[in-house]
Amino acid sequence: MTRRPLAALLWLASCATPPVAPAPAPTSAPAASGLAPAAASSSGATGARPPVVVALVVDQFGAWVARERLAELPADGGFARLRREGTWVVEARHPHAVTDTAPGHAVLLTGAEPARSGIFGNELPVGNERLSILRDEATRLLGPAGKTDVVGSSLARLRVPTVADRLRARHPDAFIASVSLKDRGALFGCGRTPDACLWFEPGLDAFVTSTAFTTELPAWARAEAGAEASARARATPWTPLDPAWLSAHTRSPDDQKGEGDWWGLGRVFPHDVAHARKPATVFRASPVGDERVLALATAAARV
Repeated sequence: MTRRPLAALLWLASCATPPVAPAPAPTSAPAASGLAPAAASSSGATGARPPVVVALVVDQFGAWVARERLAELPADGGFARLRREGTWVVEARHPHAVTDTAPGHAVLLTGAEPARSGIFGNELPVGNERLSILRDEATRLLGPAGKTDVVGSSLARLRVPTVADRLRARHPDAFIASVSLKDRGALFGCGRTPDACLWFEPGLDAFVTSTAFTTELPAWARAEAGAEASARARATPWTPLDPAWLSAHTRSPDDQKGEGDWWGLGRVFPHDVAHARKPATVFRASPVGDERVLALATAAARV
């Protein structure tokens, strides 16, 4: 049987990029509320590279943002490629009101609304705490150094199959991997029997997985998953790639009333992630986190 990999890359933010002439908009469809790249096809020839399906989710990337801003991005960039080669969905609506990450990712990757999926929010109130809806006391986190005492996450609360589950059922030898900055971004992409399901855990300052899925972190992920890799990535302050372009395309000054200083990340550029009061926490709110997700997803695609 041909090996059919599914790489589910859940990318939570994007960085500013310098201007290039915009890519032409598709003529077959109007402005989109969602973009989905078509799966690569296989030639079927012996030894041919198997198809790769990528699910890319950009948090808070609303339809109005796509309509207004995609044409301003580089013509040779990833979003321009989606415009050229992808399917433009004229109108895509979730059949539920809750816009939290977990229900949104669940409906995207199962087709089931919260009433059927069992995923109705990001967190559950437990005593005086609010804990992840995916927290599973029967599991433990696995980091680059092995099993920890930290409670892990699983899909125990999910009542329906995911796309990855259906892929596994049809193609048992498929390679399935999901990477995110949070468990609720990773788990719905990987399904119940992935080859890899990785997310960033600030308390360990590392990318981790759960004993719900495996007994150890994949060997190919360890070099990119540990605290040392995170520290190296944070060493360079976050600065705009093109300050002039950023200034021309933003609608507010860098420093304005109402802005906070989240854990010492700073109100204006450059933002020094390494010297924030909680570097591992603000890591997830910076392009540095995106870069680590991309590095791990790329490593998964090469397996």
